[in-house]
Amino acid sequence: MHSDRGAHMLSGGRGRALVVTLVVALLVAGGVLVYVKRSGNDTTAVCAKLPDAAGLYAGNAVNIRGVRVGTVSEVSPSPGFVTVRMTIDDRPLGADTKVVAVNNSVLADRRLELVDASPNGGARLATDHCVPLSRGFTPISVSTAFASFTTMLDDMGGPDGVGGDKPLGELISQAQSQLAGIGPDLNKILHDMSGVMSDPNEFLSQMRSVFDNVAVLTDVAGRNWSAIRDIGVNSADLTHLMGSLFKSFVYIFDGLGEAAPGLDDLLGNVAPPMLDLTDDFKPMIDVGLNRLDDLTAMLREMPGIAKSLEASLSRKRGSFAVTVTPPKVAAATPDSSALCTAMNASDAGSCDPKSPRSAVVDLGTLVTRMVQGGRR
Repeated sequence: MHSDRGAHMLSGGRGRALVVTLVVALLVAGGVLVYVKRSGNDTTAVCAKLPDAAGLYAGNAVNIRGVRVGTVSEVSPSPGFVTVRMTIDDRPLGADTKVVAVNNSVLADRRLELVDASPNGGARLATDHCVPLSRGFTPISVSTAFASFTTMLDDMGGPDGVGGDKPLGELISQAQSQLAGIGPDLNKILHDMSGVMSDPNEFLSQMRSVFDNVAVLTDVAGRNWSAIRDIGVNSADLTHLMGSLFKSFVYIFDGLGEAAPGLDDLLGNVAPPMLDLTDDFKPMIDVGLNRLDDLTAMLREMPGIAKSLEASLSRKRGSFAVTVTPPKVAAATPDSSALCTAMNASDAGSCDPKSPRSAVVDLGTLVTRMVQGGRR
Protein backbone atom coordinates (compact mmCIF):
# COMPACT_ATOMS: atom_id res chain seq x y z
CA MET A 1 0.00 0.00 0.00
CA HIS A 2 2.85 2.32 0.76
CA SER A 3 4.45 1.60 -2.60
CA ASP A 4 1.19 2.33 -4.45
CA ARG A 5 0.90 5.69 -2.70
CA GLY A 6 4.48 6.56 -3.65
CA ALA A 7 3.87 5.60 -7.26
CA HIS A 8 0.71 7.68 -7.25
CA MET A 9 2.60 10.72 -5.86
CA LEU A 10 5.39 10.23 -8.44
CA SER A 11 2.84 10.01 -11.18
CA GLY A 12 1.12 13.16 -9.92
CA GLY A 13 4.46 15.04 -9.73
CA ARG A 14 5.38 14.08 -13.27
CA GLY A 15 2.00 15.22 -14.49
CA ARG A 16 2.34 18.61 -12.89
CA ALA A 17 5.86 18.99 -14.31
CA LEU A 18 4.60 18.06 -17.76
CA VAL A 19 1.77 20.63 -17.53
CA VAL A 20 4.18 23.38 -16.41
CA THR A 21 6.56 22.51 -19.24
CA LEU A 22 3.76 22.69 -21.82
CA VAL A 23 2.56 26.06 -20.46
CA VAL A 24 6.07 27.52 -20.57
CA ALA A 25 6.59 26.24 -24.11
CA LEU A 26 3.28 27.78 -25.25
CA LEU A 27 4.17 31.13 -23.63
CA VAL A 28 7.61 31.15 -25.26
CA ALA A 29 6.15 30.27 -28.64
CA GLY A 30 3.48 32.94 -28.29
CA GLY A 31 6.08 35.51 -27.28
CA VAL A 32 8.24 34.64 -30.26
CA LEU A 33 5.25 34.94 -32.59
CA VAL A 34 4.25 38.29 -31.06
CA TYR A 35 7.84 39.57 -31.27
CA VAL A 36 8.19 38.43 -34.88
CA LYS A 37 4.86 39.97 -35.78
CA ARG A 38 5.67 43.18 -33.94
CA SER A 39 9.15 43.36 -35.48
CA GLY A 40 7.66 42.96 -38.91
CA ASN A 41 5.20 45.79 -38.25
CA ASP A 42 7.78 48.15 -36.69
CA THR A 43 10.01 48.43 -39.79
CA THR A 44 9.60 49.99 -43.22
CA ALA A 45 11.25 48.99 -46.49
CA VAL A 46 12.71 51.92 -48.45
CA CYS A 47 14.63 51.95 -51.72
CA ALA A 48 16.68 54.62 -53.46
CA LYS A 49 18.57 55.06 -56.72
CA LEU A 50 22.17 56.30 -56.46
CA PRO A 51 24.79 57.14 -59.12
CA ASP A 52 27.18 54.51 -57.70
CA ALA A 53 27.56 52.29 -54.65
CA ALA A 54 31.31 52.12 -53.98
CA GLY A 55 31.73 51.27 -50.30
CA LEU A 56 28.02 50.42 -49.78
CA TYR A 57 27.22 46.89 -48.59
CA ALA A 58 24.37 45.08 -46.94
CA GLY A 59 24.58 45.89 -43.26
CA ASN A 60 25.76 49.52 -43.64
CA ALA A 61 24.03 52.01 -41.36
CA VAL A 62 21.13 54.24 -42.38
CA ASN A 63 21.00 57.47 -40.36
CA ILE A 64 18.77 60.51 -39.94
CA ARG A 65 20.66 63.53 -38.57
CA GLY A 66 23.47 61.24 -37.42
CA VAL A 67 21.18 58.84 -35.51
CA ARG A 68 20.98 55.28 -36.82
CA VAL A 69 17.44 54.35 -37.85
CA GLY A 70 18.01 51.38 -40.13
CA THR A 71 20.29 49.13 -42.16
CA VAL A 72 21.09 48.59 -45.84
CA SER A 73 19.55 45.27 -46.85
CA GLU A 74 20.46 44.95 -50.56
CA VAL A 75 22.57 46.68 -53.22
CA SER A 76 21.77 45.80 -56.83
CA PRO A 77 23.31 47.40 -59.95
CA SER A 78 21.26 48.70 -62.87
CA PRO A 79 22.26 50.40 -66.15
CA GLY A 80 23.40 53.91 -65.19
CA PHE A 81 22.56 53.69 -61.47
CA VAL A 82 22.48 51.42 -58.41
CA THR A 83 19.33 50.47 -56.49
CA VAL A 84 19.85 50.38 -52.74
CA ARG A 85 17.19 48.79 -50.54
CA MET A 86 17.12 49.44 -46.82
CA THR A 87 15.03 48.65 -43.77
CA ILE A 88 14.37 51.48 -41.31
CA ASP A 89 12.29 51.99 -38.17
CA ASP A 90 8.60 52.40 -38.91
CA ARG A 91 8.21 56.16 -39.47
CA PRO A 92 6.66 58.38 -42.17
CA LEU A 93 9.09 59.90 -44.70
CA GLY A 94 8.52 63.13 -46.60
CA ALA A 95 7.93 63.02 -50.35
CA ASP A 96 11.07 65.15 -50.85
CA THR A 97 13.37 62.82 -48.91
CA LYS A 98 16.94 62.78 -50.24
CA VAL A 99 19.42 59.89 -49.82
CA VAL A 100 23.10 60.82 -49.47
CA ALA A 101 25.95 58.34 -49.28
CA VAL A 102 28.48 59.63 -46.73
CA ASN A 103 32.01 58.31 -46.34
CA ASN A 104 32.94 56.93 -42.95
CA SER A 105 36.54 56.72 -44.19
CA VAL A 106 38.55 58.11 -47.08
CA LEU A 107 38.57 54.91 -49.18
CA ALA A 108 35.35 53.03 -48.44
CA ASP A 109 32.77 52.02 -45.81
CA ARG A 110 29.95 54.47 -46.39
CA ARG A 111 26.70 55.09 -44.60
CA LEU A 112 23.40 56.48 -45.91
CA GLU A 113 21.90 59.72 -44.59
CA LEU A 114 18.21 60.51 -45.13
CA VAL A 115 17.95 64.29 -45.60
CA ASP A 116 14.69 66.31 -45.36
CA ALA A 117 13.04 63.08 -44.25
CA SER A 118 10.38 64.62 -42.00
CA PRO A 119 7.06 65.17 -43.85
CA ASN A 120 6.20 68.22 -41.66
CA GLY A 121 2.52 67.75 -42.40
CA GLY A 122 3.08 67.51 -46.18
CA ALA A 123 3.07 64.67 -48.68
CA ARG A 124 4.69 61.38 -47.70
CA LEU A 125 6.99 59.10 -49.65
CA ALA A 126 5.01 56.22 -51.15
CA THR A 127 6.18 52.85 -49.93
CA ASP A 128 6.06 51.39 -53.44
CA HIS A 129 8.27 54.09 -54.98
CA CYS A 130 12.05 54.48 -54.82
CA VAL A 131 13.74 57.79 -54.07
CA PRO A 132 14.60 58.91 -57.63
CA LEU A 133 18.12 59.33 -58.95
CA SER A 134 17.67 63.12 -58.93
CA ARG A 135 17.51 63.00 -55.11
CA GLY A 136 20.27 60.42 -54.63
CA PHE A 137 23.77 61.77 -54.05
CA THR A 138 27.19 60.18 -53.56
CA PRO A 139 30.64 61.77 -53.07
CA ILE A 140 33.26 61.42 -55.76
CA SER A 141 34.13 57.75 -55.80
CA VAL A 142 37.68 56.53 -55.32
CA SER A 143 37.68 54.84 -58.72
CA THR A 144 36.73 58.11 -60.43
CA ALA A 145 39.47 59.93 -58.54
CA PHE A 146 42.07 57.32 -59.52
CA ALA A 147 40.90 57.45 -63.15
CA SER A 148 41.38 61.22 -63.12
CA PHE A 149 44.90 60.83 -61.74
CA THR A 150 45.68 58.25 -64.40
CA THR A 151 44.47 60.58 -67.17
CA MET A 152 46.54 63.42 -65.75
CA LEU A 153 49.69 61.31 -65.52
CA ASP A 154 49.18 60.02 -69.08
CA ASP A 155 48.94 63.61 -70.31
CA MET A 156 52.03 64.61 -68.36
CA GLY A 157 53.96 61.70 -69.81
CA GLY A 158 52.59 62.28 -73.31
CA PRO A 159 54.32 63.77 -76.38
CA ASP A 160 57.94 64.83 -76.13
CA GLY A 161 58.64 68.35 -74.98
CA VAL A 162 61.57 70.64 -75.62
CA GLY A 163 64.87 68.74 -75.95
CA GLY A 164 63.19 65.38 -76.49
CA ASP A 165 62.20 64.94 -72.81
CA LYS A 166 58.71 64.01 -71.74
CA PRO A 167 56.76 66.86 -70.06
CA LEU A 168 56.98 65.03 -66.73
CA GLY A 169 60.74 64.54 -67.12
CA GLU A 170 61.14 68.19 -68.04
CA LEU A 171 59.13 69.14 -64.98
CA ILE A 172 61.29 66.95 -62.74
CA SER A 173 64.47 68.46 -64.20
CA GLN A 174 63.19 71.98 -63.63
CA ALA A 175 62.08 71.06 -60.11
CA GLN A 176 65.51 69.61 -59.36
CA SER A 177 67.21 72.81 -60.40
CA GLN A 178 64.77 74.91 -58.38
CA LEU A 179 64.98 72.75 -55.25
CA ALA A 180 68.78 72.50 -55.21
CA GLY A 181 70.17 73.65 -51.86
CA ILE A 182 66.88 73.81 -49.96
CA GLY A 183 67.01 70.27 -48.60
CA PRO A 184 67.24 71.33 -44.91
CA ASP A 185 64.20 73.58 -45.27
CA LEU A 186 62.21 70.80 -46.91
CA ASN A 187 63.30 68.44 -44.16
CA LYS A 188 61.96 70.84 -41.54
CA ILE A 189 58.67 71.21 -43.42
CA LEU A 190 58.25 67.46 -43.68
CA HIS A 191 59.09 67.07 -40.00
CA ASP A 192 56.41 69.62 -39.09
CA MET A 193 53.90 67.86 -41.36
CA SER A 194 54.68 64.54 -39.70
CA GLY A 195 53.79 66.13 -36.39
CA VAL A 196 50.48 67.30 -37.80
CA MET A 197 49.77 63.84 -39.24
CA SER A 198 50.82 62.00 -36.09
CA ASP A 199 47.17 61.25 -35.38
CA PRO A 200 45.67 60.27 -38.77
CA ASN A 201 42.36 59.20 -37.28
CA GLU A 202 41.76 62.66 -35.85
CA PHE A 203 42.88 64.26 -39.13
CA LEU A 204 40.54 62.08 -41.19
CA SER A 205 37.71 62.75 -38.75
CA GLN A 206 38.19 66.48 -39.22
CA MET A 207 38.31 66.08 -43.00
CA ARG A 208 35.09 64.06 -42.90
CA SER A 209 33.45 66.81 -40.85
CA VAL A 210 34.60 69.35 -43.44
CA PHE A 211 33.08 67.28 -46.25
CA ASP A 212 29.83 66.85 -44.31
CA ASN A 213 29.63 70.61 -43.71
CA VAL A 214 30.33 71.30 -47.38
CA ALA A 215 27.51 68.91 -48.29
CA VAL A 216 25.13 70.81 -46.01
CA LEU A 217 26.31 74.13 -47.47
CA THR A 218 25.76 73.01 -51.04
CA ASP A 219 22.33 71.67 -50.09
CA VAL A 220 21.36 75.03 -48.59
CA ALA A 221 22.72 76.82 -51.66
CA GLY A 222 20.65 74.56 -53.90
CA ARG A 223 17.47 75.23 -51.97
CA ASN A 224 18.09 79.00 -52.03
CA TRP A 225 19.41 79.17 -55.58
CA SER A 226 16.58 81.49 -56.70
CA ALA A 227 17.61 84.07 -54.07
CA ILE A 228 21.27 83.76 -55.08
CA ARG A 229 20.28 84.24 -58.72
CA ASP A 230 18.29 87.36 -57.75
CA ILE A 231 21.42 88.74 -56.09
CA GLY A 232 23.30 88.32 -59.36
CA VAL A 233 20.53 90.04 -61.34
CA ASN A 234 20.37 92.91 -58.85
CA SER A 235 24.15 93.23 -58.96
CA ALA A 236 23.92 93.68 -62.74
CA ASP A 237 21.28 96.40 -62.30
CA LEU A 238 23.44 98.08 -59.67
CA THR A 239 26.43 98.02 -62.03
CA HIS A 240 24.30 99.65 -64.74
CA LEU A 241 23.14 102.31 -62.27
CA MET A 242 26.73 103.04 -61.22
CA GLY A 243 27.68 103.45 -64.89
CA SER A 244 24.84 105.95 -65.33
CA LEU A 245 26.00 107.85 -62.24
CA PHE A 246 29.58 108.04 -63.54
CA LYS A 247 28.21 109.33 -66.84
CA SER A 248 26.33 112.05 -64.91
CA PHE A 249 29.51 112.91 -63.01
CA VAL A 250 31.22 113.45 -66.36
CA TYR A 251 28.56 116.02 -67.30
CA ILE A 252 28.90 117.68 -63.88
CA PHE A 253 32.67 117.98 -64.18
CA ASP A 254 32.27 119.28 -67.72
CA GLY A 255 29.87 121.94 -66.44
CA LEU A 256 32.30 122.89 -63.70
CA GLY A 257 34.98 123.31 -66.37
CA GLU A 258 32.73 125.71 -68.29
CA ALA A 259 31.96 127.61 -65.09
CA ALA A 260 35.64 127.96 -64.21
CA PRO A 261 36.06 131.51 -65.70
CA GLY A 262 33.05 132.75 -63.73
CA LEU A 263 34.32 131.15 -60.54
CA ASP A 264 37.73 132.70 -61.15
CA ASP A 265 36.13 136.14 -61.58
CA LEU A 266 34.06 135.61 -58.44
CA LEU A 267 37.05 134.61 -56.36
CA GLY A 268 39.33 137.30 -57.87
CA ASN A 269 37.00 140.33 -57.94
CA VAL A 270 34.18 139.72 -55.46
CA ALA A 271 35.86 137.75 -52.71
CA PRO A 272 38.52 140.40 -51.75
CA PRO A 273 35.95 143.19 -51.05
CA MET A 274 33.87 140.71 -49.09
CA LEU A 275 36.90 139.81 -47.01
CA ASP A 276 37.54 143.53 -46.36
CA LEU A 277 33.90 143.89 -45.32
CA THR A 278 34.32 141.07 -42.84
CA ASP A 279 37.27 142.95 -41.33
CA ASP A 280 34.97 145.99 -40.86
CA PHE A 281 32.34 143.83 -39.21
CA LYS A 282 34.85 142.23 -36.88
CA PRO A 283 34.31 144.74 -33.99
CA MET A 284 30.56 144.18 -34.20
CA ILE A 285 31.07 140.42 -34.23
CA ASP A 286 33.31 140.70 -31.18
CA VAL A 287 30.63 142.72 -29.37
CA GLY A 288 28.01 140.15 -30.35
CA LEU A 289 30.15 137.30 -29.06
CA ASN A 290 30.71 139.14 -25.78
CA ARG A 291 26.96 139.82 -25.48
CA LEU A 292 25.92 136.39 -26.68
CA ASP A 293 23.90 135.63 -23.56
CA ASP A 294 22.00 138.94 -23.81
CA LEU A 295 21.33 138.43 -27.52
CA THR A 296 20.09 134.93 -26.83
CA ALA A 297 17.68 136.21 -24.19
CA MET A 298 16.42 138.91 -26.61
CA LEU A 299 15.88 136.40 -29.37
CA ARG A 300 13.92 134.17 -27.00
CA GLU A 301 11.58 137.09 -26.19
CA MET A 302 11.10 138.14 -29.82
CA PRO A 303 8.36 135.57 -30.64
CA GLY A 304 6.28 136.68 -27.64
CA ILE A 305 6.74 140.37 -28.44
CA ALA A 306 5.81 139.79 -32.08
CA LYS A 307 2.72 137.85 -31.09
CA SER A 308 1.63 140.59 -28.67
CA LEU A 309 2.13 143.29 -31.34
CA GLU A 310 0.15 141.25 -33.84
CA ALA A 311 -2.69 140.85 -31.32
CA SER A 312 -2.66 144.63 -30.52
CA LEU A 313 -2.56 145.82 -34.15
CA SER A 314 -5.95 146.69 -35.61
CA ARG A 315 -5.60 146.18 -39.35
CA LYS A 316 -8.94 147.88 -40.10
CA ARG A 317 -8.13 151.08 -38.22
CA GLY A 318 -4.37 150.99 -38.75
CA SER A 319 -3.69 151.50 -35.04
CA PHE A 320 -2.69 149.58 -31.93
CA ALA A 321 -5.20 148.44 -29.36
CA VAL A 322 -3.76 148.73 -25.85
CA THR A 323 -5.34 146.73 -23.08
CA VAL A 324 -4.97 148.30 -19.60
CA THR A 325 -5.76 146.33 -16.49
CA PRO A 326 -7.01 148.72 -13.76
CA PRO A 327 -5.52 148.34 -10.30
CA LYS A 328 -7.34 146.64 -7.47
CA VAL A 329 -7.12 147.87 -3.85
CA ALA A 330 -8.01 146.34 -0.55
CA ALA A 331 -10.62 148.51 1.23
CA ALA A 332 -11.79 148.35 4.86
CA THR A 333 -15.58 148.36 5.21
CA PRO A 334 -18.03 147.64 8.01
CA ASP A 335 -19.82 145.09 5.84
CA SER A 336 -17.83 143.68 2.89
CA SER A 337 -20.73 141.51 1.77
CA ALA A 338 -23.12 144.44 1.41
CA LEU A 339 -20.50 146.53 -0.41
CA CYS A 340 -19.61 143.81 -2.92
CA THR A 341 -23.30 143.01 -3.50
CA ALA A 342 -23.98 146.60 -4.48
CA MET A 343 -20.88 146.94 -6.71
CA ASN A 344 -21.20 143.59 -8.44
CA ALA A 345 -24.83 144.38 -9.24
CA SER A 346 -23.59 147.16 -11.54
CA ASP A 347 -20.26 145.65 -12.64
CA ALA A 348 -19.84 141.95 -12.09
CA GLY A 349 -16.51 141.02 -10.63
CA SER A 350 -15.60 144.55 -9.50
CA CYS A 351 -15.60 143.60 -5.81
CA ASP A 352 -14.33 140.50 -3.99
CA PRO A 353 -15.10 140.09 -0.22
CA LYS A 354 -11.97 138.72 1.33
CA SER A 355 -13.24 138.94 4.93
CA PRO A 356 -16.29 140.32 6.76
CA ARG A 357 -14.61 143.77 7.12
CA SER A 358 -12.36 143.97 4.00
CA ALA A 359 -12.85 143.65 0.26
CA VAL A 360 -10.70 143.88 -2.87
CA VAL A 361 -12.24 146.64 -5.04
CA ASP A 362 -11.62 147.29 -8.78
CA LEU A 363 -10.42 150.91 -8.44
CA GLY A 364 -10.65 151.70 -12.15
CA THR A 365 -14.32 150.68 -12.33
CA LEU A 366 -15.13 152.66 -9.19
CA VAL A 367 -13.45 155.87 -10.44
CA THR A 368 -15.09 155.53 -13.85
CA ARG A 369 -18.51 155.27 -12.24
CA MET A 370 -17.84 158.34 -10.13
CA VAL A 371 -16.59 160.42 -13.13
CA GLN A 372 -19.47 159.33 -15.39
CA GLY A 373 -22.05 159.92 -12.65
CA GLY A 374 -23.28 156.39 -12.57
CA ARG A 375 -24.54 154.43 -9.59
CA ARG A 376 -22.41 154.64 -6.45
